[in-house]
Amino acid sequence: MRKELEYHKVNKTKLKQVKDLIEQIAQKKDNVKEALCKLHEITGKEYKESDFYEYWGFMDLEDFAKLISVQEPPLVRDLTREELIEIIEIMEKTLINVDESKLWYYEELLHKSLPLSDPINYITLEDNYEKIADSMLQDVKSSIIYL
Repeated sequence: MRKELEYHKVNKTKLKQVKDLIEQIAQKKDNVKEALCKLHEITGKEYKESDFYEYWGFMDLEDFAKLISVQEPPLVRDLTREELIEIIEIMEKTLINVDESKLWYYEELLHKSLPLSDPINYITLEDNYEKIADSMLQDVKSSIIYL
């Protein structure tokens, strides 16, 4: 797989800083605006205070910090069939291992790079990676978007 397609883990120091900032914002401690600015400096992403309200209702702090810290996936218009198969295999493994940030990264990469509304549906409906890739590529070629 090309280097530009690879998911990069967030380093532990950065993750610790992000977790501390999330808690500061969610609990409205100290200067929330300053914490949002620091979070932007670390992640390169813009967030609102409301993005952190009750995050614990759907995800624990560690997973949430990983999710917001992961880099934005690239737009790759020339994904090969082999790369697509490899990405599908990684996504299926992340579903089994419950790695939210890695799954999000590759789901967004496919969503940006292929005109398909919900790439994860292909993976949940079929077990064979080659068939999934062929189905995705056929739908892209046919300009079919399943909603």
